[in-house]
Amino acid sequence: MTNRAYHIHVCLVRNEQPALENALQDALTPLYNLTWDLIGNPENANAFSRRQIDASDAVLFVLGEDYGTPSPTGISYLHLNYLYARNKPSPVVALLRSAATLNTVSRQRLDLANQVQKEQYERTVLYHDAAQAVDECLRLVTALVEHHASTKANIVTFATDATPAPAAPPLFRTPFSKRDRPNAAPNPAPLSQSAPTLHLVLDDTVLVNYSAHAYQHGNLHDITATHLLSWGEILDMIALLPVPFSTDMLQRAFNDLLKAPALAVVEETMPDAHAVSRCQINSLDLQWIKQQLIHGGWIIPYKDERSTRELWQLNRNMTLLHDY
Repeated sequence: MTNRAYHIHVCLVRNEQPALENALQDALTPLYNLTWDLIGNPENANAFSRRQIDASDAVLFVLGEDYGTPSPTGISYLHLNYLYARNKPSPVVALLRSAATLNTVSRQRLDLANQVQKEQYERTVLYHDAAQAVDECLRLVTALVEHHASTKANIVTFATDATPAPAAPPLFRTPFSKRDRPNAAPNPAPLSQSAPTLHLVLDDTVLVNYSAHAYQHGNLHDITATHLLSWGEILDMIALLPVPFSTDMLQRAFNDLLKAPALAVVEETMPDAHAVSRCQINSLDLQWIKQQLIHGGWIIPYKDERSTRELWQLNRNMTLLHDY
């Protein structure tokens, strides 16, 4: 859909990923009114970015390996731009470079990626290369523009008054690779307990990233690795959790499940290692898997008026329906 009046501002670290910048420019400029963060004095560039964010219909936030130039507060200007954009009515589409393709990851960059994924998960793409990023970006932006045209108003992703705004079509995060993606409709309907919006095949697999500590000759070594889990294995794990369970409990269950694969990796690469500890599933992967389980109808909210926490339970109706 061509809509040159539709303004998209792109927030990113300029010149960090020339191939991706060029690909986005080539794909989006003929269709939309595109503006970019400036190169130069960070404070002036930041002021320009805020003006463009205010004027835009949508913001495209791109996070590669670089956290960005730090401001006097220690937070990068890129991070500040995101914080500014997320509090505006215009929606944010996020392109996050996959952790598997990063050489080094600063703690600040990891925290920013986790924040963006948590807040924008339905409009987040984890990409390996420029071609994949552009394809998924076009899909998300096209859906936003079509919704914009159908409502004849700026897109609002949350209610700003007592009358709820029309809901945009859910736009789910792209997993690490297409071969690991469960069978999903391209534009699932809003979550409904009685009508799951995503079909999960028990034998299909998901690639998860994790980290761990290995001990060898009295020294501690950090390791990162990947492991394939089937949806059946994941549901077996969830079935052992108490009712209700929290997201933290789900995370600990994944961490425990990954201990054996982590030990196998360590024994293969570090023959003298004698133990592993602190296995941690990648937080982005955890959030994505959780959303697939929710939209697949496999886990449902647990209502407890005494608790303010988000609690979940396995949907036994789904397990019976699928002879699980």
